[in-house]
Amino acid sequence: MKQRILFLFLFGAIWVKPFAQNLLMGKVADSRTGDPLIGATVLAVGTTNGVITDAEGRFRIELKELPATLEVSYAGYRSARYEIANLFELLVQLEP
Repeated sequence: MKQRILFLFLFGAIWVKPFAQNLLMGKVADSRTGDPLIGATVLAVGTTNGVITDAEGRFRIELKELPATLEVSYAGYRSARYEIANLFELLVQLEP
């Protein structure tokens, strides 16, 4: 029984791995005050994949492949671009 469970676990891990997604999480804030920017746009450049920050300025975006370029924008602030080579929590501070 233990061998069967181990086999299923290993087979499941191998089968699921190719379908794993690259999920990048982060926060967008004002560079001067540190206040979260609600409704900021986070876009994977060259794709139609984009998200908007929540009430705490946080976002989660699925990247098809790495490296990727993100563009972050918010009305009244300078846009910023980030080259993403690996997954980590990104803190974006936009200047008014």
